[in-house]
Formats: sequence, C-alpha cells, structure tokens
Amino acid sequence: RDATRSFSAADVELLEAFASLASLALRNAESFAERSRQARVQRGFYRIAALLGEPVSLEETYDAAGLAAAEALGGDFAAVLVRGQGGLGLVGGHALPDAVRSLELPRALDAAAAEGHMLAASRISDDDRVDARWRDAPFSALLAIPVAGETAGLVLVFFEQERDFSGD
Repeated sequence: RDATRSFSAADVELLEAFASLASLALRNAESFAERSRQARVQRGFYRIAALLGEPVSLEETYDAAGLAAAEALGGDFAAVLVRGQGGLGLVGGHALPDAVRSLELPRALDAAAAEGHMLAASRISDDDRVDARWRDAPFSALLAIPVAGETAGLVLVFFEQERDFSGD
C-alpha cells in the first residue's frame, strides 16, 4: 500500500479551516480558564474585604480566611494554623474533614511557617516531606501559604485532585 497521500485543493482548504477553528477554540478555552481563575481570586479578596468591614470574633476571622483561601485558589477545603506555646495549632478552617483535623503536622509544614516560605505538594501520595498518614489522607494535593504576624502561621489549602502549581 502506498504510504503517501495527495490532498486536493479542497482538502487543504478544509484542513486549514479546521486548524483555524481549533486554534480559536484553544484560545477561547485559555481565556475562559484565566477569567475563571481571576474571578475566584476576586471573590477571595472580596470575602476578606467584607470580613474586615464587620465586627467578628477571632475564630470567625480564621474560618473566613480559610474559606477565602480555598475559594481564591480553587481548593476543596482549608485549614488555618497559628503558632502557640505548643507549636503550630489548628485555629480555623473551611469544610475541613475530621480525618485531616486529626493529622499530626509534619516538620516540613512547621519549617514552612517558621521560615516564611510556601510549600506546594502537587501529588501528596508521593511526597517524602510528609509521613504515611498524610500521604493516605483524603486529599491529593496541598498548598501551604505562610502568614506573617506576631507568630508564624500557615494557611493550608487542600485539593481532592492532583494539581500542578504555577508561580501565579
């Protein structure tokens, strides 16, 4: 069988039209994804601004910060940790499962808070910075964001699906 195929002018024209439509569809999808991400971030900032405008308890503030972080980053649930006398402790969160609440914090998260650096785990099940209980927990990815203040803290945003993180 002959492996070469000749295309008529009509075939070439049809392929060019298809390629143009495919390119337009990809640009539209990328634009939609970027607008969706920007909308999530704006909702998060709006929630924080609304929170700052009303009198709420410290516990409600922590919970709202967890909700805002989860919404802004597209996470499924979040935790807010603050350093106390006994180390980092859970002080608030959003939709946090009990199985995650009971996990002992790994050193990597404590170090991220103390050193003020972000920690991203795109695939927690293969991450050697956490122990087996964390690798088997009901989430697949994690983003730890340091919070500056009188004491070092972290906001943890959890993702049920594996996730690639970018500099943004």
